[in-house]
Amino acid sequence: GSAPPAPRPAVRFLHAHAGHLNPAAPVELAVARGRLTKVRVGCGACPGHRLGGRVVQHGLGWRSFGPPPAGTMLRVRARARDARHQLRRVSPVHIRVSSANSLLQLTMGPDGGTYGVGQPVAIVFNQPVTDRAAVQRRLVVRTSRPVTGAWHWFGDNVVHYRPRSFWPAHTHVSVTARLGHRWLAGRWMDGTHRISFSIGDAHVSVVNVDTHEMVVRDNGTVVRTIPVSTGRTQYPTHGGIHITLSKSPEVIMDSATVGIPRNSPDGYYEKVYWDVRISNSGEFVHAAPWSVADQGVANVSHGCVNVSTANARWFYGFSQIGDVVEILNSPNPPLLSDPGMADWNLSWQQWKAGSALPVGRGGGSTHRSGGVAG
Repeated sequence: GSAPPAPRPAVRFLHAHAGHLNPAAPVELAVARGRLTKVRVGCGACPGHRLGGRVVQHGLGWRSFGPPPAGTMLRVRARARDARHQLRRVSPVHIRVSSANSLLQLTMGPDGGTYGVGQPVAIVFNQPVTDRAAVQRRLVVRTSRPVTGAWHWFGDNVVHYRPRSFWPAHTHVSVTARLGHRWLAGRWMDGTHRISFSIGDAHVSVVNVDTHEMVVRDNGTVVRTIPVSTGRTQYPTHGGIHITLSKSPEVIMDSATVGIPRNSPDGYYEKVYWDVRISNSGEFVHAAPWSVADQGVANVSHGCVNVSTANARWFYGFSQIGDVVEILNSPNPPLLSDPGMADWNLSWQQWKAGSALPVGRGGGSTHRSGGVAG
């Protein structure tokens, strides 16, 4: 008698979970018991109602040119040659693409450029992370110099990485979030993301509220001692370690933005020059020609570090984003919810406690050139 017919080729969707596809990844099909010759993927939300793509791997699969529209239904019709090289129709297959809110996406920084020794790595997710440990396992840090560091979660959608102590000067840092296109803890992961940046010279400035001076060090060497005036009794400058967040040659400072009415005795609306921002709560190192007589003598500002115009201009040129500015002897504690103070005013034990994974026996993840920290 004649041989039984070869089993009909069948296609299946790769990267599908529970009957849904990842809306951030190209659609991939695989064929069993045959080789594809023609594939048509219907999609009501696609141009021409068809998702474009091509046959790959000599007929063993098909891949779309880009991701499908979120929340749509895909309908696959295909032809393939079976094990006996006979052209056969493949049974139609339908599958839904997950909605956009099923995606766990991120932004990560800094990326590119040179930063100060206090600069943390920051990752912000678009929605709460339901399994922090699973995500953290996919975060990889590489450094060109030996570094002990760890991740710390600030809530369910923000995680930072910092070393135990400040970065070594002239370290190159690269970070990879290897989320892939997979289903993880109730969310689709949104691919792989990479950043890299360099650490420049070690700029560490210490402002002493009691002695009214700022000592500026470059790679450990004192390069300038600057008379300052910090926050008066009613508005003391926050203490602790700040980092430089941004700088601008000119800023309009408005007391109303920090809760002081402009028309009150302490109110102001002023164009201020050579501004180095050290907190998001309104603290800067900036030129204050109006308080030069008090600089080095008394604290009269609304919380900023006042310096002369010449010193402000010099410090502005000296500063890098991520530089360290430490405020000593202030009665006002660090504001840990502020990005300028969030990272370095926690002890190493407190920092490690914010990791979703155990930090190594030595206190952190130590890694050299090409090394990895989880």
